[in-house]
Amino acid sequence: MKKLRIRCKVGQKAFRPTTTQADPSKRPAANILDREFTATAPNQKWVTDITDLATSADWVYLAAVIDQFSRKVVGWSVSQSLATDLVQAALKDAIEKRRPDGSQLLHHSDRGCQYTSNA
Repeated sequence: MKKLRIRCKVGQKAFRPTTTQADPSKRPAANILDREFTATAPNQKWVTDITDLATSADWVYLAAVIDQFSRKVVGWSVSQSLATDLVQAALKDAIEKRRPDGSQLLHHSDRGCQYTSNA
């Protein structure tokens, strides 16, 4: 550590990221995916979630949309807020990049408030 000039941070308050909360007033969509994560072609099944990331400046939240056929991230968004805009931007990014046939695509998420919001 000394050679690389790395120092540990001692005495700082640990960051506890906010986690997604279910909104009991909203009815989430049925779990059509039912843990069947395989796909036979692109743009059949997209799964999405949010995670928190430490940066040199602060903590941020990342929403990613993954195509289950290729297992590649097809859309993403980063924000300092867990607001619904974060997941909307990730989905919009995926749609603009992939231009899927909406009648053939399943978009699966957890039941967090960002995914069950009116927006």
